[in-house]
This record gives sequence, C-alpha cells and structure tokens, in this order.
Amino acid sequence: DLEDEEAREAEAIQIFMKKYSKLWRFMFKKYANIGFSAKQIRNFDMYQEKADTVNMAELTKFLKDHGFTKQHLTKEELAALIRLINLKKIKSFNLSALSYVGFLEFIIQASHFIYSRKPYFMDNLPLITQIEAFFDQMEKATKARGDSITLFEDPDSTVMADPELLKALNKKLIENPDYPVPEGFKKVKEKTLIHNYE
Repeated sequence: DLEDEEAREAEAIQIFMKKYSKLWRFMFKKYANIGFSAKQIRNFDMYQEKADTVNMAELTKFLKDHGFTKQHLTKEELAALIRLINLKKIKSFNLSALSYVGFLEFIIQASHFIYSRKPYFMDNLPLITQIEAFFDQMEKATKARGDSITLFEDPDSTVMADPELLKALNKKLIENPDYPVPEGFKKVKEKTLIHNYE
C-alpha cells in the first residue's frame, strides 16, 4: 500500500508512472477487449464497459507477451490480485476485470509480487526498483519480438513536433531556464528522482 510507504518512495513511483503514462495507456488499449467473452453483450453500455476494462485472460496474455510465466504469477495469484485491487484500491465490485486506473495499480502490485520473491528477492530494495525491473523485462521482451520500443526509450515520442527542435529547445532550457520558447510550445518542469543506495 503506497500510503504506508515513505513519501519519497511514493513520489518516485508517481513520477515513474506519470513519465511512462503513454506507454501504460498504449498497453491497456492494446490488451483491453482482445479476449473472448462468454458474457453476451446486449447494448452499447455493456460494450463500452467491456472496451474500458481488461479481464483476467487479457492480463494473462499481457504478462505472457512480456516474458512473465506461471512461475512469476500463477492463475490463482492473478485472480487474487485483480480482486484485491478492485476491492481495496478502486472500491469496485467487479472481481474479474480492471479499469485503466486498476491496470496502473496492477503494474505496481505485480512488480512487487514478482520481484520480492525468488529468484529475485528484491524486497529489501525500494518498490521503485521492482517496478523498474518489471519495466525492463517488458522492454526486453518487446525488443525480442521485434516490436517497436520507442515508447520505452522516449516516452514523449508521440508529440507532434520535430524531435530535433525539441532536443535543441530542451538543451537551451537546461542552459538557461528563462530562454523564450516559440509560440505553441510551453515550458514544463519535470522531476527526476535519482536513487543511489550505498
């Protein structure tokens, strides 16, 4: 529970999850509604609800596609995680699927669950390192499949602007924070937490 963590740990997780928000949104949209459902869809509201959630089968495919096996997370553990996230964090009574907010919580909880036990035993490290390990595994599996890893390497790559211009402007702003930016651009301060445990 992030409320029980130290403020700096919770802030590090929030910064990391926000930085890669486009990646998480892409993954959610990619895996939501790809699985077969035995539940008959009778109206548009039911269809919208199904399109806005990711169920257990879709989460299983998400994990499998990114190199996580039953040794990392069993079917029973996955079902328990979905139930706990919905009941305790999201306050939803849907016990079989997660909304986008639930999916983000799932990334955090699954990272902790997988990397705090064998063979990794990273439970003595901050939670952010477990999430980063989960992220690294996703990137490695995506690269091995031959899919684009652009959102992993540059989470802002979908911005409709010349990447060279953005790099040049960012470099100028690092040198001089008062540097004027062209019309249509805005300055945004981005926090980066660096953790170095010695």
